[in-house]
Amino acid sequence: MQRYFLQFNYSGARFRGLQKQYFREKYENLSEIEVKTMYEKDEITVQGALESAVWNVVKPSNPVKFVNSSRTDKGVSALVNTAHVDLCPSVLTSKYAPPREITKRINIWMINKNLDVRVMKTVAVPPEFHSRHDVSSRSYLYKIAVIPDNLPSEKDLFHSWAQPPFKRGHKRSKAKEYNKCVLSKLSVLESGKYYEVVSKADQVFDLELFKQTLSLMEGNHNFTNFCKAEGHFKYNIVDGKRYTKIPRTPLEMTKTINKIEVISQPPPLPASIYPIYGESGVRFIDIVLHGRSFLHNQVRRMVGSAVSVAIGRIPIEKVSELLEYPEIGWNGPLYVAPPNGLYLANIDYKEGKLDQATESYEAMLELGKIQFLDTNDLSELRGHCKSDPDSDNIIRSDDQRFEKGI
Repeated sequence: MQRYFLQFNYSGARFRGLQKQYFREKYENLSEIEVKTMYEKDEITVQGALESAVWNVVKPSNPVKFVNSSRTDKGVSALVNTAHVDLCPSVLTSKYAPPREITKRINIWMINKNLDVRVMKTVAVPPEFHSRHDVSSRSYLYKIAVIPDNLPSEKDLFHSWAQPPFKRGHKRSKAKEYNKCVLSKLSVLESGKYYEVVSKADQVFDLELFKQTLSLMEGNHNFTNFCKAEGHFKYNIVDGKRYTKIPRTPLEMTKTINKIEVISQPPPLPASIYPIYGESGVRFIDIVLHGRSFLHNQVRRMVGSAVSVAIGRIPIEKVSELLEYPEIGWNGPLYVAPPNGLYLANIDYKEGKLDQATESYEAMLELGKIQFLDTNDLSELRGHCKSDPDSDNIIRSDDQRFEKGI
């Protein structure tokens, strides 16, 4: 099998996160239509959409499984994410797919299916390369729009808040849904792409306090309190049992934040055509966070806690306590920033890891290959997927995969 490395971007608004969600049956007793349906079922996720595209347009003779570098939640977007995938030659041509052709075919598939994923570049890489293990750093971008409540110009552009005709006891979320048409004051170009912080009449968004709060989180800290509950555990194979729940150690919950940038941006539209953006107190802020890895929900809680401090909801000392005492939990009037303002922005790799990456078909053929073994029918699959007989890199088809030496 040839290992390919893909860089891709996506809007997360219509996906249920990056990672595929459905268990896939073995292919032995499935028809081609059933296999295709199995892939299409998972197009609600970014990984599922990519795997479905490769299965349909490249048509390798092996199951398609992407190994992603960085997982993102439902609603989170990516300016760039990366993955590798190992593919046998196509069943149609008996040849490996050229890297550039993979990019073109996947993107045509995504456009025709109206899926918000685009591959930026595909290259062939040696079998030792790993899209996740070889990452040296990641950067996330979080976008905030601070808009004070009851701006003078909004009366000319929006309806006022209406009291919903619900009986007592209905949740506030129902009232928000009823008033959905007037909740966001952003233009259609920005709505859903920022965390819209609405400061009330008695609140002022203190930008300097916001910066100070985020600066507390730079460096090496145990971010247990900033991680969602399920992120406190990992799932491994133990005594042959898959998905065994194991608590993460304090060392695993400790992350290093190399740098946090807070950048004030001009309004994305001139006030002459969108008056609200010219009002006093309206701010657009980008937060860029650099580190090697992050915990589940960590960035959103970091930003949410800083917003909580900036509008006076909690004192800055509360954030210091969350960093100093990892056992106290995420409690009190703390905001968790929504996913729609978060973007995976950049992924860097260790020096030399991509030196042999190539777009050239001829150079790709010179790279080492990965042997594919099917524990059910080795002879048949060896006929479909020829590989270097001396290769030490082995992938099994039964989803209990391992990569020797990686």
